[in-house]
Amino acid sequence: MTKTIKVDEETHKHIKEYMKEHGFSTFSDAVENAVKEAEGIIDETGWIVSTRDTLNGKARIKNTRISVLNVYYWHFEEELTIDEICEHYYVEKEGVKAAIDYIKENKEEIERQKKETEIAEKVSKEIAREKLEEMLE
Repeated sequence: MTKTIKVDEETHKHIKEYMKEHGFSTFSDAVENAVKEAEGIIDETGWIVSTRDTLNGKARIKNTRISVLNVYYWHFEEELTIDEICEHYYVEKEGVKAAIDYIKENKEEIERQKKETEIAEKVSKEIAREKLEEMLE
């Protein structure tokens, strides 16, 4: 089913420019892509999103605060099944499956995020230790 949307002349002009810049041949493809970008959708399924204001822009399952990196830890390191993750963290199965696929397709990004998280945890622990020592003096 085709949806028809009416836009003013200026918006139409902007969409035409967007089509040209991004190589879209149809108006509907350009609009669909622009909406995905605005919503922060970063995978083909629409389940994996990234928005600046949630989890500092880290990839996550849409409508949740469950990061793809969390799914990595739970599934690949703790060896939880998809069903166990869904049950324990109240997330839809399709979202977890999309996160696992995203992990497999973006191994370098996941490794980078893991390293950043490890460094941040070490620094945080060191700061907490120093503050505790100051308090005990």
